[in-house]
Amino acid sequence: MYKFKIYESLSSECEKTWRELEKKSYLNYFQSFDYIREVINQEKKIKIKIVVIYLENQVAAILPLEIKNYYIFEILQWIGTHKSDICNPIIHKNISLENKFLFLDTWKEILNKIGRFDLIFFNNQPSLIEELNNPFVKFFNTKNFSKIYQILLPDT
Repeated sequence: MYKFKIYESLSSECEKTWRELEKKSYLNYFQSFDYIREVINQEKKIKIKIVVIYLENQVAAILPLEIKNYYIFEILQWIGTHKSDICNPIIHKNISLENKFLFLDTWKEILNKIGRFDLIFFNNQPSLIEELNNPFVKFFNTKNFSKIYQILLPDT
């Protein structure tokens, strides 16, 4: 099983870990630390659950999650789901999360540690994060709602 740590706030340790992974991952705007921090600052009544997954003491991925109340239900979802065009884990470019059984065992343990919620709803997810498979699409029985297209613009 991968090791993991769950942060319930954007502590300085969490920020440092996140910013380091940003340099080593295929990051889009909606998973940047600055964007997530802004979303959290605007929200009320969310429980932050930022999961950092480690493989051999290196950060392999960050799962920016929240538990949000919708009527009588508590939903586990990506932070900023209702404001973000794309939601997905932040995955290290050079560390594989391709071992299905290892990932699923770790995911079960993460769910046990996260606490109480009623439903998991992960939407707006790409199946590929640049050239990496999104394990939440690859390893789970998912339903496609629509296709997401991306345009890569030059840096200037």
